[in-house]
Amino acid sequence: MKTAHGVILLLDRFPQAAAPKTIAPRQLMPVANRPLVEHAAAALRDAGAATIFVVTDALRRRVVRLALGGNRFEDIELRTTTGASSTGELEALRKVASEVEGDSIVLHRGDSLVSGALTSELGRFLKTSAEASVLYGADLFGGPSPQASGPNPTGGATQPLGIEFLSPAMVEVLTGAEGTRLAGRQLVDRIFAAGEAGGSVERRFIRNSWRLDETADNILDGNRLALDDLASDWHPDSLLRARIEGRVKIHPSSRIEDALVRGPCVIGANVVIRHAYIGPYTSVGDGCLVENAELEHSLILNDAIIRDIGWRLEHSLVGARAHLSRDFRVPKAVHLQVGDDARISVS
Repeated sequence: MKTAHGVILLLDRFPQAAAPKTIAPRQLMPVANRPLVEHAAAALRDAGAATIFVVTDALRRRVVRLALGGNRFEDIELRTTTGASSTGELEALRKVASEVEGDSIVLHRGDSLVSGALTSELGRFLKTSAEASVLYGADLFGGPSPQASGPNPTGGATQPLGIEFLSPAMVEVLTGAEGTRLAGRQLVDRIFAAGEAGGSVERRFIRNSWRLDETADNILDGNRLALDDLASDWHPDSLLRARIEGRVKIHPSSRIEDALVRGPCVIGANVVIRHAYIGPYTSVGDGCLVENAELEHSLILNDAIIRDIGWRLEHSLVGARAHLSRDFRVPKAVHLQVGDDARISVS
């Protein structure tokens, strides 16, 4: 039986002048109250990866370890391998390949969601003679995205998902002397160069897929896709005169009072919601307070406070520790505390 190992690459460069405490990989952005790197690790685990390696630089190793902590991945052997960002993905692949010689490798940039497709795609790849498979997706909820292989993308707007399957033969080509002679700065370019030199490289197009580009609309789309797979999980002890409709997940430490929560929706730990409406496709992070407010299709990050705002908050991204409130004194005012590059639309 063929074996595959997962490698999550967190090697984005960061400004040298940045303060160490502010440095975190973009893959720690939460959607549906879980960091993207955790979604990637879970998808690889569910697909049957024998081992998962997380490759990052030494400076960010601890924060990545914390993001993947606890017992959520106790059923697999999770390792963190340190690789400086300057060495690049090829060097990271060489380091991992030396530990899993003779097996296939799944490279995952940790910043995309492919719903349940990773399991079926990896199973199919391990049964074929292809030496590499590069996954592409269409714009989420957009044009057609045919599930097919071929030399050129077809259908709607496509983009690489940052996921590649490599056979043992392709791993040997990329990590050996021949790999250093292949054209292309990025590892995926070298994969296609190996295909042009005689290897079998295919493109696969994945429906219901998404990749982070760090715009607010894009992040909300990712949150929506992740919530589509949500399983309902809540206890009546968390509720006081509250009603739950649809698929809703509520941490047992949170309290929902005089509120309507309509799923799909996830509510994190130590959240207090009073006299509020929480609508579909909303994620409320740990430690938040929502009082006398209405939310829908929004992502609320940890420790935010939303109180008495006087209108329904829709299609919104609220940053960690942000405060949104309304002052009832005259003259009338809305008080906001928002981060850099924020955009606010009030109607």
